[in-house]
This record gives sequence, C-alpha cells and structure tokens, in this order.
Amino acid sequence: MDEIKLVLSQEEKEQYVFQIISRAYKILHLFEEKDTSGFSPKEFIASQIFELNAADSLFNGKLIKIIVKLKAIYDNYDHITLREIKKQVFEVQKIANSLLKE
Repeated sequence: MDEIKLVLSQEEKEQYVFQIISRAYKILHLFEEKDTSGFSPKEFIASQIFELNAADSLFNGKLIKIIVKLKAIYDNYDHITLREIKKQVFEVQKIANSLLKE
C-alpha cells in the first residue's frame, strides 16, 4: 500500500495549534461542569488523544508531550483533582505556545 504524504502550511499548523489550546480548555470546562451537566469528559479526552496521535507526524513528533499530558488526565480520570487538571491544561498551553514560536 502506498503511503499518503500530507503536508500542512505554516498557517494551517498555527490554526491547529490554536485548536489544541482551545480543546484543552474545553477539557477543563467539561471537568468543572461534569457534576451539573452529567456529561463525562472522558470520551472527549479520548478523541483528542486519538486525533493528536494521528496529527503528530505532521508536526515531526512535537505533539507527543501534549499527548502524554492528555493521556495522564485520561488514565487518572477517576481520581484526578481539578487542580491537577488545571495544571496539565496550562502545561499543554505552554507547550502549544512554544510550537507557535518555532
């Protein structure tokens, strides 16, 4: 089978990085509201990990740190504190912002 080669422009990469930041904050908001909304953010986190894993090759492996942060939230979902989630989300933002400077 032939390998499909996909390349993003710098502008498309920047837009995607902004989406990463936005989705990380969505995870935080979903956790803050999970008791009142009845919606579990776990499925949303899993979908983000899946997508970032697929997109990682477009960023030459530079998304792996973000994937690991989100996987930590996912794996510890049942006993992670809101404070720790905030910490992880802010670290995702920091990593993503560093990608924008490259």
